[in-house]
Amino acid sequence: MRVSLFVIGLLVLRASAAGTPAADLRGTARAGDRPQPNASFRDGKKLDLGLYPVGVQKPVVFDKPGLSRIFCNIHPNMAAYVLAVDSPYFGVTDDRGAFAIPLVPSGRFTFHAWRPGGTNLTGTLIADGSPLDVRWP
Repeated sequence: MRVSLFVIGLLVLRASAAGTPAADLRGTARAGDRPQPNASFRDGKKLDLGLYPVGVQKPVVFDKPGLSRIFCNIHPNMAAYVLAVDSPYFGVTDDRGAFAIPLVPSGRFTFHAWRPGGTNLTGTLIADGSPLDVRWP
């Protein structure tokens, strides 16, 4: 049995202007010419890409901030997330849980942190070049 999964489990991007594709969702299954079903619902971009063949790209504009949960209606274990944000300052953790956001100007900012299955964290930080340690309770 082949394992079916999304190549990227989390994609964070800046919400883009209408008409500007921000992400291409592409079918990658290799078991014959099986169509790729992808759907998203709830609080982010709502979409249903229907069934399409391997290799076909489906450009999707994520034009409003929000979390889109991307699912496959054939493989229930497949899930991925697209988080569209309204700021140029964002990051995704590496395997150690660390991240860097370059070129943040000095000042006071509100931060938001999210993870699948966890509660959202919100706090305030003073950007002065010092590292910030964010931990979930």
